[in-house]
Amino acid sequence: MSILTYTYGNFALELDKGKGIVWKDGLLLFKGFGYTAIKIYIENVPEHKHKFRSQLAMRQKVIFNKSPKDEPQIEKPQKKLKKR
Repeated sequence: MSILTYTYGNFALELDKGKGIVWKDGLLLFKGFGYTAIKIYIENVPEHKHKFRSQLAMRQKVIFNKSPKDEPQIEKPQKKLKKR
C-alpha cells in the first residue's frame, strides 16, 4: 500500500497503514495515530474536510448521560468462617 499525501499551503498530511504525520512549514507537527492526524490537519485546513468525511463518519461520538442509571444493588453473601 502506498503513502497518501495531502498538501495545502504550508501544511502536509501523510497517511500510511493507520499512521499519520502532519507537517507545518516543513517541521513535524504530529506523528502517530491516523485519525488524530486527520483531525489536526482538518483543524488547520478546513478546506479539505470533505476529503475525510467517510473516515470521520465512521467514528462514533461518545454520549455521556447526565446521571448514571440506578442499578439495583445485589447483596453479597457473607462467607461463613470455619471454626478451628
